[in-house]
Amino acid sequence: MSQRDDHSLWKLPQLLSVEAKRAVYREPRIYWVGTEDKRAHGAVEFLVRTSSGLPIRALSPVLFVGDVAVGECRQEGENLYRYFAYDVERLQPGAPIFLAWPNLPRPRTATRFRYQPPSPAVS
Repeated sequence: MSQRDDHSLWKLPQLLSVEAKRAVYREPRIYWVGTEDKRAHGAVEFLVRTSSGLPIRALSPVLFVGDVAVGECRQEGENLYRYFAYDVERLQPGAPIFLAWPNLPRPRTATRFRYQPPSPAVS
């Protein structure tokens, strides 16, 4: 495999849009931090549209909000993904939003998107 082929395996699509909204859940959602399961009654959900589909790999790309990695994701449509941030207090207003591979050193591709806390929650 050439160096160019290896680089393309790690290439991520561009972010075309990012919408953040607060969500409240009637039943708590279980999420994992390491090997510990936690429960959340709410989250900030990020609806992300990309220029192409996310690569299917053993590790999935994560959405970074500043230094906070938001890893739980579900596909909503073609090139449309919903990321769930349960530790809302860790999200900093004005933090840059970008896609990256988890646990890999920079560089990370800058985007025009910044986190602005969404208005009141919807259920």
